[in-house]
Amino acid sequence: MTNIAAQRKELVSASMENIKSIINSRGVNRDSLDEVKNIVAAMTRKTDLFGDAEFPTPKPEEFAKIYLLSDEEGGEAIAFMPEDIHHINVVSETPTRHFHLYGKGFDHQTDRLEFNLAEGTTKSASGSFIPVDESRRVL
Repeated sequence: MTNIAAQRKELVSASMENIKSIINSRGVNRDSLDEVKNIVAAMTRKTDLFGDAEFPTPKPEEFAKIYLLSDEEGGEAIAFMPEDIHHINVVSETPTRHFHLYGKGFDHQTDRLEFNLAEGTTKSASGSFIPVDESRRVL
């Protein structure tokens, strides 16, 4: 394991332990998610551990790339409760990186909905429509 990979693994592991401690002791609520958001935001500032050399930008023929840093059961930062609705829209021509932390892995997200506001409809959006590149898996 390279030094960068070892540092990344330690950062993710320590961050996840801290996050689990917060959620286990205080539950999932807006205040605890605000603390979790700050932990994830701190990870994003470690750009040397999550740069293009380690996590290549998608090729032109790819819509996006998802790298799975950790999959355990159980920039600007925002946090959502399970019932919150959100939309992600990148408006820059420059590739961007997003850190997402979910309470469940994609395979276990069976109750997600996709909303079409223009048509006033919803449909099931379980799992992920973009395959996960597990080549950079940390934990």
